Amino acid sequence: MLGSLLSKAATVGWYLGHPSLYKELGRRVRGFKVSTEASRQEAARRRAEGQRWCAAHAGPVVEFAEALALPTEIVPIEQAFPREWGFALGAESQCPVAVGGPGHLDLLYHIARHLNAERAIETGVANGWSTLALLLAMHRVPGARLVSVDMPYAKLGNDRFVGCVVAPHLRDGWTLVRKPDRDALPEVLAELDRIDLAHYDSDKTYEGRMFAYPLLWGRLRPGGVLISDDIEYDDGFAEFAASVGRRAWVFEKPIRSNYCGALIK
Repeated sequence: MLGSLLSKAATVGWYLGHPSLYKELGRRVRGFKVSTEASRQEAARRRAEGQRWCAAHAGPVVEFAEALALPTEIVPIEQAFPREWGFALGAESQCPVAVGGPGHLDLLYHIARHLNAERAIETGVANGWSTLALLLAMHRVPGARLVSVDMPYAKLGNDRFVGCVVAPHLRDGWTLVRKPDRDALPEVLAELDRIDLAHYDSDKTYEGRMFAYPLLWGRLRPGGVLISDDIEYDDGFAEFAASVGRRAWVFEKPIRSNYCGALIK
């Protein structure tokens, strides 16, 4: 327990050096709870249920593409855009810290490309792999706009590498908001009357999902798509899908043994 408290104290110190994140620090301090056996068991239950549900519902991407009336052949980004892919790999190699793996990039590109997405929002950027997929799809659409929300990682010192894999010529029409979801999403969505695509890859807690999903869903146009990464962490995605009465599409990601999910509005 002492180690956990020291870690939390170091995190508070980091926040104190970032005045723009004081509201988030206040929320975290107010919500601080010492881990108990009951809370650990509840978290384990939610995770086990999320993993069980994902494994039971996972299916082929082709069926999802058919449901959206999109082409069923998905071309890998690295084949379609070798120059941009090469730039991205080189940029990532310069990043001093590991900040997690990419989402289902080829699927994300495919959906954004064939929906002709003009307005999209994503939460969670890190090195920017999902951002790259979206911008590659959207840069051909006149006036397209992608808004990305990403809170700096506490204590990692990777701030200047956020979005680093995105080549400069793709950055027109891209807005990066360096705030936590609870501050950024209400502000950003107030400026967007509708969105074609939302990609959630930020706060992986049940509470974080239950805050963001309704906001993103509320701005999606009919026929728009909500995609969420790492949904096996808990049962939040399954619960939200049931609450809006939409079929949950679940896909196992090709790089790691975890899952992303999608809902069509």
